Amino acid sequence: MPERILEAARHGHVSGIVSLHILGELREVLTRSRFGIDPALVDALIEEIAGFCEVLAVEHSSESWSADPDDDPVVQAAIRGRVDAVVTGDAHLLVLDVPGVRMLRPAALAAELPPGADAD
Repeated sequence: MPERILEAARHGHVSGIVSLHILGELREVLTRSRFGIDPALVDALIEEIAGFCEVLAVEHSSESWSADPDDDPVVQAAIRGRVDAVVTGDAHLLVLDVPGVRMLRPAALAAELPPGADAD
């Protein structure tokens, strides 16, 4: 499902917004030794995502939203970016009630995409 959403964003069928916080977290997770992914490949992936998504300079949050403080910058970026939805599998984010922002699992957003939205 995440790849379908990324492809829809890459082709401009949905608007992708990502924060510096999430890009940093993505890099930290994917470069863990258990995944065995070359850091240069991870950097190239992050650069590619940043190329078709709007990148917001949000690394910290001034407000507390979640039981997990590491999730607060995600909410801050969603509010600042005026997004319709945050696509996540994070249990702490999925239970939040943020005015004007839906918290969706990737499968839920993928189900809302029209046929062919992940193609050119």
